[in-house]
Amino acid sequence: MRPLRMIAVARGSEGELIMKRFLLVLLCSAVLMTLAAPALSHDCRVRDAYLRGGYEGDCDNRRELAQGKGEAKGADTYIGYFAKGRPDGKGVYTWEKGGRLDGSFKDGKAQGPGIYVSAKGTRYEGQFVNGKLEGLKTADCPSTPGPLNC
Repeated sequence: MRPLRMIAVARGSEGELIMKRFLLVLLCSAVLMTLAAPALSHDCRVRDAYLRGGYEGDCDNRRELAQGKGEAKGADTYIGYFAKGRPDGKGVYTWEKGGRLDGSFKDGKAQGPGIYVSAKGTRYEGQFVNGKLEGLKTADCPSTPGPLNC
C-alpha cells in the first residue's frame, strides 16, 4: 500500500507543478499584453514634416493618416481639414516664426482664396494656385515652406 500512496503523492505534486506553470504563463502573458498595447495602438500621421509632432482629429484608420477635421502641431500648426495626411480643404496654417495663412488647401498646398499675413505683419489676399500667390514678395515668405511656394 505504501507504494500506491507515494504514487498518489507524486501525482499530486505533478498536478501542483502543472498548475504553477500554468499560472506563471498566464501572468507572463498578461504582463506582455499590457506592455505591447501601446505598440499595437494606431497613431494618425500627418505628411507635412513641419506639422509632425501631435495630431488630434479624424483619421483613416486603415492607412493611419489624418483624414477629415483635425489639428496638427509640430514646428508649425494647422487647424482644419485633412485628406491623405495633408491639409486639404478650409483651414488655418500658422508658422512657428509668426506667419499665418487662412484659406483653402489642396494636397498640402494653398489653393483658392486665402489671406496670408507674414511674420512682419504684411497682409496679402487673393487666389493661391498650387501654393503660389502673385505679388507675394520673397522677403515676406515664411522661413519654412509649408503650404506656400515662394
